[in-house]
Amino acid sequence: MAGFFGLFYNSIDSKGRIVIPSIFREELAVNYNAKLVVVNDALESCLLAYPEEDWKEHIRFISTLPQHNKNIRFYMRRVIASASVCEIDKHGRILIPVTLRKTAALKKDVVIAGQGAKLEIWDKNKWEEVTSPDKVDREEFIRELNNFNI
Repeated sequence: MAGFFGLFYNSIDSKGRIVIPSIFREELAVNYNAKLVVVNDALESCLLAYPEEDWKEHIRFISTLPQHNKNIRFYMRRVIASASVCEIDKHGRILIPVTLRKTAALKKDVVIAGQGAKLEIWDKNKWEEVTSPDKVDREEFIRELNNFNI
């Protein structure tokens, strides 16, 4: 898989639909069935979108984990329970369910960020806030990334 890379600014229409950027649609058409599973992020106010096949594999993995673990249960309640299969229509759009739009506080303007195996969907203002260099401790950031050879 080539993956999803790039940053795109878009908007949500009055029905809750967003256009998936053409470069991502091409990746989905070539390597997947053109369906995305959209879920809440576990800890941040954004949505994650996975190709349906990858999501099914993820679910199989999650089912092998200890279901009595409180963090696994939180993850299942916050992320797994929120999953919605979204088909890309002939205009390249997906409908984001209202519950997901509310949880991620998506308003009119959104950002779609390719993250390799998945997409992130953010409210534009929130994206600008969380990606501001002022949000990180510069020294710690450099040290941590060096630890990962990045």
